[in-house]
Formats: sequence, C-alpha cells, structure tokens
Amino acid sequence: MNTNKTMVMAINFPFCLQEENLAHPFQILGDSQTKLDYVEALSREIHSAVADFQDVTFTAVKFAGYPTIMNADKLGMLLHQIRQEYRLADFCEVSIETLPNTVCVPLLSELNHGQPTRFQLRVHSLQPRELLTLKVPFILSDVQNAVLFLDKFRVNNVSMVLDLGIPGQTFVSLKRTLRSCLEMEPDHLMLRPDLGPRGQADQKLQRRMLLSTDAYLKEQGWIAYAPGLYCKKECQDQFLSQLWLQGEVVGFGLDAYSCFDGYQYRNTRNLETYIKEADNCQQLIENPQALSSEEMAMRKLRGQLLLDQQAAAEGYTECIQSEIDSFIRQECLINREGKLSLSAEGLGTFWFSLLNDAYY
Repeated sequence: MNTNKTMVMAINFPFCLQEENLAHPFQILGDSQTKLDYVEALSREIHSAVADFQDVTFTAVKFAGYPTIMNADKLGMLLHQIRQEYRLADFCEVSIETLPNTVCVPLLSELNHGQPTRFQLRVHSLQPRELLTLKVPFILSDVQNAVLFLDKFRVNNVSMVLDLGIPGQTFVSLKRTLRSCLEMEPDHLMLRPDLGPRGQADQKLQRRMLLSTDAYLKEQGWIAYAPGLYCKKECQDQFLSQLWLQGEVVGFGLDAYSCFDGYQYRNTRNLETYIKEADNCQQLIENPQALSSEEMAMRKLRGQLLLDQQAAAEGYTECIQSEIDSFIRQECLINREGKLSLSAEGLGTFWFSLLNDAYY
C-alpha cells in the first residue's frame, strides 16, 4: 500500500473471564502466560505491518473485546508502540473497551504512558437484578467505582454501553438505569439490543424501548448522531464514525477483521498459529475477498444513512437504487427533496443491523 489517506485501526482481544459472553462473537479462555504470549504476538504482528501503512494516517485506534483483563503494563507498552511506529492524527481517538470491575488505580497508571483518550464501559444495566440475570462478572458498585477512578485520572471521554431488552427488564427499570447513568455524567452513551437466551430476543419490545429512550435522552439534552449512539460535548465515537464514513479498517489479533484497498479478510482464529506466525502478518490472513465497486458504494451509502449525512436519493446503480426504493416502500427511509434519512422504523432496522458489524 502506498497511498496518502486516513483509516482506523482495531486491535482485537478475544479473551474473556467466562465461557459464555455474547458481547463479541469469538472468545477464548486463557491463563496468565497465554495472555502474555498473545500480547507479545500482537506486538510482533503490529510491527510486521508498519511498512504497509507508512503513508496512512490513523484517525482512531480501538482496543476491542476486553483488553483490560490482560496485563496492564503490556497494554500500555503496546499503545506506546503503536504511537511510535504508526502515524496517528493529532486528534486521534485511542479507545479501550473496558469491564467495570477491572478499572483500578494500577490499571490506569500502567495504561497512562500509552495515552488512551477514551474508555468504553460495558455496563449492560444499573439494576442489580438485571446484572444477576446476565451473569456478568461485576456488580453495581464496580460500575460506580470505575467511574470514580476514571474521574480521578481526569479521563474526559467516558462512554457507557447499556443493553435494551434484557430478560425481565421493563420500561420502568430501564428508566431507572438511564437516570442512574446520567447521574454519573458520562460523555457518551451506546444502546445495544440484548441478544437474549440463545440469541432469541423480543425485537418489537427492543424497538419500542429504543424509541422511548431516544425521546427521553433528547429531552435531557443529548445529541443522537446515529442509531443508539448519543453524546454531549461533541464526544462522538470517532472509531465508529470514521469507520462508517471511510469504510476502511486494519485489524490486528486473533479473528481481527480488515477492509481496505477493495479487499476484506479476517485473521486466523487458531491461537497456536497466530503466536507462531505473528512476525509475518501475511501468514495470518484467511479468506481474502475482493469487494466490487457496487459493494463499496453500498457501504458508503449505509454509513451516510447511519450518521444522517443527507445521502442523495438518486444517482446509484440499478441494484442499489432498487434496494433504496425497497427501504422507502418499507417506510425505513424518507426521501425529502432528494435527500435520504432514516424514519422511526428505519432507526430500529438499522440499529439491529449494527450487531453484524465487526467492531460495533
């Protein structure tokens, strides 16, 4: 690759604390040494790809999965390596997905020399009974303490991720969660549909909850800039925003997804192979696929619709135009004077579609 352009970068951490966790599609368990070996392999893979991206400026970097269950000192060193070896924009957002019960002074101290700019707390709910239902490895006080620690370290971009449609969740309990959440003064909120037992969720209920929550948050002064995404003080999720607009990402790690220069691929899911071959990033690639110009155009259009960028209603290929017309007939899209926007129905439809995105 030898182009002067911008992209986003994702580093995948598929390790989890418990066997069943539906927040990410691919997960593994591992002891402390395995996790150390994985981070060391990540460092080698990232270094091996430097020459391929020497003329690329990265506008956002995301540590995806649950990186904070790994060795914090090694994570900080990995972040520092990325800043040294790759060209990051002055405004580059460096985001870390985080389990609330892992946030503590030692973690934040070790990460500090890597200069993360954003933490995304996966809290699910702030109702104790709902947290028990989900069998998450933390309790309400862990969330509260995490917010206090982040405030102590003057992290000024904290996002909270909440689930809608948790088994047993009601509109009343959801409202309590939202009120408690806003009292903690996060800078960003992400609402996600709970997948439910065995992936069977009541999507009609979740859609109603989304529309109700959307109205409530707007009343509280929050800005809705994409389906289920809200911010204050211009703290948008830059990784997702840039990914949807640019459509290009390079991913590092097990099962990491990449898409750039008209191709998409994933890294291997085999941990042994990954650790052995990490010095040569090309050896990790599985099933590369070329994207047609029509597929890339459709991705760009989807990004414009997600971010309400006033996409044009006409001027596409016959296939794309047919899909647009179908969405209009389904009352998911509105054509206002030649510009497309999502309807209330489309808000829910596109919100559910985000679950299929690699780094959502």
